[in-house]
Amino acid sequence: MRRLTLGLLAAGLSTTAASAADMPSPAVFGVMGYSENVRTYPFSRNNSPKAVMERLDRLCASKRRSDQQQCEQAWRAINAAYAELQAKRAAAAGAVKD
Repeated sequence: MRRLTLGLLAAGLSTTAASAADMPSPAVFGVMGYSENVRTYPFSRNNSPKAVMERLDRLCASKRRSDQQQCEQAWRAINAAYAELQAKRAAAAGAVKD
């Protein structure tokens, strides 16, 4: 078993330098994935509430089904966050009265 392992290891090490140079490293794979996300979801410096709502309105006005699904998902997240905020405010108001 050991000879087989060493033989496979030697065969793996005997590959040409060109094939090893063509193989991307794990870091390159990570960068490629990150660049794909940036291309899909570009970074916007204007994340004011007004600008975000304008982008959401444009998304919701789109006729594409995927945009409509993203719109629905965004509004569910907004409504959930608002409900959580209202619950925290009510809990804080209840704690002040006590």
